[in-house]
Amino acid sequence: MKTGVIIPAAGFGLRYLSPEKKLLSLIKDEPLILYTLRNFLKYPGLNPIVVVVPDGEMELFSKVLPINYCEKDLRIKEGGRTRAISVHNGFQSISKEVEMVLIHDGARPAVSYDLIQNILATTEEKGCAVPVLKVFDNVAAIDSEGRVSYTLNREYIRLVQTPQGFKKDLLLSAYQKVKNWEVFSDEGSLVYAAGYSVYPVAGDSENIKVTIKEDIVFTEYLMGRNKK
Repeated sequence: MKTGVIIPAAGFGLRYLSPEKKLLSLIKDEPLILYTLRNFLKYPGLNPIVVVVPDGEMELFSKVLPINYCEKDLRIKEGGRTRAISVHNGFQSISKEVEMVLIHDGARPAVSYDLIQNILATTEEKGCAVPVLKVFDNVAAIDSEGRVSYTLNREYIRLVQTPQGFKKDLLLSAYQKVKNWEVFSDEGSLVYAAGYSVYPVAGDSENIKVTIKEDIVFTEYLMGRNKK
């Protein structure tokens, strides 16, 4: 099935606590966003690929991304005030061209070929797939006064990653059914809110999302090891 990719890269990076833009932070002399993008450029059959960037910064990202010297159909689209709006902008720009879509955080540069492959296979079979990780630590709920109120059963808890895969018609239907779609933090939860089943695929512990400055250190290690 013809599959496009949306890479939201328009976030403000408020937890990153650095004057530099998170996705333009250098890892071994190259911007973080390039590592993320390359994983999808290398995977066969994914077209088009849309990187959604902050409003007003298309020129800046155009200088970083290989728009004019790439074998694939690589595009840049302006984002919105929330991640959901940015993804929606990207989806609208390719929805008439594809049958399936992968949505992947721009700040996850270590996504593996195997994970992309598994998400694609499950999406094609079941319509929707998200990568998840088991939780091994105890998980506690905190009350309004900052006290532990109860412990959650970790057997039923999973950490959700990207890329998340959807058949185009299913995601389009979810946008139409859920009126406040712009507040959702990921499209898997949006699809679930629309009443559809969301199918888990085993995630990858190395597929980290760079959120704080310290995450760059581990990412540098991963990128250096993968180049060997």
